Amino acid sequence: MRTNSYARGIALHFAINLGAMLLLIPPVRWFLKRFIYAPGDGPTEEESRTHHVEYRAVAVADVATPGPKPRAFARAWYKGGMYHLTGLFLTQAAITLLKDDVVAKKFGGGILTPATLGQPYINRVDEAGFKFEVRMLEPGEQVIN
Repeated sequence: MRTNSYARGIALHFAINLGAMLLLIPPVRWFLKRFIYAPGDGPTEEESRTHHVEYRAVAVADVATPGPKPRAFARAWYKGGMYHLTGLFLTQAAITLLKDDVVAKKFGGGILTPATLGQPYINRVDEAGFKFEVRMLEPGEQVIN
């Protein structure tokens, strides 16, 4: 994770570690459980059919050339519940690991990110209903909406 300065990086490091240590204290866990859904308390299957999630991002190329840096706009969306989307991601990742020769296999396990699953994973989640749109932005173009 990138930060703007060493001070912020150090502060973030200590904040994450402090949060993890606080979770070891039973009264803190008891207090936090009051704000977390219990199993089965989520939306019904009928309610989740009306749900929709959309992610948007603008990536700026990390290049040392003069002038405006190239930018890409990405949009990804899914019509359905978040529980279903989580299941979709996990099952398609498992299928990709089993069937395709991807970078993730070279690591031999551990914590893997979707980036290590490559294009086969992208194709699978797209076919399962998680849609993508990616395009390059013109210099000065603003993304609104």
